[in-house]
Formats: sequence, C-alpha cells, structure tokens
Amino acid sequence: MINQISALELRYLVKEMQEVISAKVDKVFMPAKREIDLRLHVPSTGKRILRISLPGLIYLSEQRQDYPTDPHGFAMFLRKRIGGARIREISQHGSERIMKILFETKDQKYLLIIELFSKGNVILCDEELTIINPLERQIWKDRAVKTKETYVFPEREFNIFELDKAGFTAILEKSSKTLVKKLAMDLTLGGVFAEEVCLLAGIDKENKTPSSADQKKVYEAFKTIIDQDMHPTLIMDGEKIIDILPIDLLSAKDKKEADGFNKSLDTYHSQQIVLTKSKEEEQHTRRYQSKYEKILDMQGKQLKSLQKKIEENHRKGELIYEHFTEINSLLKGLEEAKTKLTWKEIREKAIAHPKVLDMDIKNKNITIELD
Repeated sequence: MINQISALELRYLVKEMQEVISAKVDKVFMPAKREIDLRLHVPSTGKRILRISLPGLIYLSEQRQDYPTDPHGFAMFLRKRIGGARIREISQHGSERIMKILFETKDQKYLLIIELFSKGNVILCDEELTIINPLERQIWKDRAVKTKETYVFPEREFNIFELDKAGFTAILEKSSKTLVKKLAMDLTLGGVFAEEVCLLAGIDKENKTPSSADQKKVYEAFKTIIDQDMHPTLIMDGEKIIDILPIDLLSAKDKKEADGFNKSLDTYHSQQIVLTKSKEEEQHTRRYQSKYEKILDMQGKQLKSLQKKIEENHRKGELIYEHFTEINSLLKGLEEAKTKLTWKEIREKAIAHPKVLDMDIKNKNITIELD
C-alpha cells in the first residue's frame, strides 16, 4: 500500500536497502513527532536519508525536509547514541512488519527496531535486546516496550516466507473467513496481494471452504506472489498514482513500470510532503489574511463612526455659533436666577423656555434644541 507498508512489501524494501550497508549516520532529525530522518553518508554514493514515518511507512530518500530549529528529545538521544555509527545489517524480522537495523560505533553495537504495525514505534536496544529508549512507551497484553525491559518480538506461529503446503493449508482450514480475508488477515498478505492470489488461482475470493484441489492452486499462486522477482509497478487512475507495488499484478489494468520500488516511494511521498507544506502555508496565510481583514473591517467601521461624530460635532459647533446670542442670553438668565430661586424653580423656569428640552439638576446639564 502506498502509505502503509505490508510485510511482503517490506521484504522487497529490505532487499533494496542493502545499498546503504556500511553507511555512516551523519545526523538524526525529526520533522514531526512521529517522523524520523536518519541522514546517512553512503560510501561512493553520497548522502541518503532513511525516512521513517509512523505508523507504517519507511523508505530511502534523496530529498531533505525542513527541520525544526529546536530538535526533538528522541532525535537528540539518537544523535548521541548512533551519530557517527555505521550500518552493519538491515533485516526484516520473520514475516512481520518489523525492520531491524544494526549499528556499530567504535565502542558498541546498537539495534534499532522499527515497528510498522498498529501505532508504530522506534526502539533502540543494545545487542542483548535490552531497551535503552523507545520513541513511545507502549504496554501490550503480552509485552512491554519501555526502558530497561527486554524487547520481545510479537509472537506469530509462522513465517509466511517459509510456509510449506501443509502449514499453509492448516491456516486456511483453521478460519471460517472468506478465502480473500484468510489470505489478507490470517496470512498477513494485505488486501491487494490477497486479491491477486485468488485471481491467479482462479478461485472465488468469497469461497470459505476451498477443496483440496483448490487449496493446492491457492498455495501455488501464493508462492508465485511471495517468490516473485522484483518488478516495481505504479498503479494508476488516469494520471494519478493510487498505489506503488514491488511486483507486477495481473489484476492491475491501468499501470506503469516504475524505476525502483524505493525510488518510486521516495518520489511520490517527497511530492506529498511538498504539497502538504504548501497547503499548510496557504492555510496559515489565509488565517492571517482573515485575521487582518477582520481588523481592517473593524477599523473601517470605527473610522466611519468617528467621521460621523466629527460631522455631528462640527454641525453642533455651527449651530452654537449661529444661535450664540440666544444661548448666551439664556445662560445669563439662569446665572441670575441662581441668586434668587431654588434649583427646582430654576428647572421649571428653564423648561418653560421654548428652546430648552431638559435640565439635569444633579449633573448641572441643560439640553437645548437648535435648528
């Protein structure tokens, strides 16, 4: 799958990754909380990046990303432990979605275990599988992934790459699922390869109880798939890539030959990283644009309100000027009345004036009408 590596796909990836054996770890970065980039210097080749994107993706890349200026704690830890170390082995654990990378420094060896199932995890162990530090502390029913514990690989009764016909048949007969689900889930092939096995065998994928003859056909088709030489293929929908596979599929109609399985994953996901970053920057710009548009709109409304008040006050000034004599006479009359009358009497007298609308004794305000 394009975003989630299956056990079979990991097998082919591991084969391609043998090219970085003896590579030296130059630096470790974490562009995001669950993404790790190991920048490698490969003899006679140059720089490559081993990119881990949890929960289920890993590939070699030639494209660097933007990294945070403040490194993640786990990145700093890995730099301290395996910075300058050389890769001695890259392998898959059985037929699990687990990659193991053996690093060697001048003083000791480290095993980096990359779990590409469930939530995914990256765990650094010593040679005896004692966990030095995991990216994430995880507790399972049958094992614990935490510091100082011995790392325990998930238990499975079989390795699909070593299954003989008897073992394969026993697994099929144990389950009541449909044939395609038995292959996809019980034999961990995943949906794409399970569908292909059914097609190659010529057996209805919804069959729950294939006969002995059908089981033989299914086993032969199964072996054809898992033992197939690498033939990287792009599965297309018009011009859009919808999947990248390490082998050719009979069931795939719209497809193109790819220039390497790992290289195709790198090209596709590097483009996705650029697109994602571009979208994030666009959203960031829109958020700020929206914020400033709101500020400008609010300032515009405030400006209009101020302009209206200025115009109102300007008109009030003009009216006062026009009626200055009348207003001055009224105020003088009130001033004289203060010496002879009470405030209540003054108010009654003031309100009787045709221009006076109200008089507030408490605040000593008088409201007059001018036109």
